[in-house]
Amino acid sequence: MTIEILFPEICNLYGDSGNVLFIEKNFPDAQIIKTKLNEEPYFNKNKVDFIYMGPMTEKNCIKVCQKLLPYKKKIKKLIEENTVFLFIGNAMDILGEKIKLHNKQEIEGLKILKITSENNLDTRYNSLFLGSFALEKHIIVGYKSQSKQMKSEEKPLFTVIKEKDNTHQEGVWNHNFFGANLLGPILILNPYFTKYIFSLLNFKKKLYSEKELIAAYEKRLKEYQNENIKF
Repeated sequence: MTIEILFPEICNLYGDSGNVLFIEKNFPDAQIIKTKLNEEPYFNKNKVDFIYMGPMTEKNCIKVCQKLLPYKKKIKKLIEENTVFLFIGNAMDILGEKIKLHNKQEIEGLKILKITSENNLDTRYNSLFLGSFALEKHIIVGYKSQSKQMKSEEKPLFTVIKEKDNTHQEGVWNHNFFGANLLGPILILNPYFTKYIFSLLNFKKKLYSEKELIAAYEKRLKEYQNENIKF
């Protein structure tokens, strides 16, 4: 089992490095490659089972786009071959058509996914989140905090049950590519969804601290379902 974490030194906003720590806890025997921005992605010349990338600043988004552009065909091929990807926040935007930055500058994405995003750092959208995932019966919980608007023609990852702006779709799901705007970190907040993703990697045991994670999930879900809670 080989897992590659892309650019963890800069793709680590909002505490989502917790996803990386959780992956390490659950796959202690895996080869985990932490690729730095100045290094060639390991997936380019080696077999990788799972690729993770977390959210980053606008400035670093430009750098990551430039870095991954030469590997566009390889990434597209890996997605089509059902390699498991989990990209959080604006990480998925890099695989889209284009990104409009806060200063109105537009940068070209890798054009693998049919999505576009537009950033406005003066307007931050914050909301709790409840949603559903088609292949898992348990409700998804999470939190969104973003300065972007994303338009997508891709299959959504989650169907929204409740969110502040009453949207109907969240994230991107293409083969085994999972792109989510939910922060948290999502893997720790949603143990049942995590077990589904890990099952794609032939993970058959209990999650690290599974009992505690499920108890915390059930408590959070109950709080989010309270009619009086403000989203």
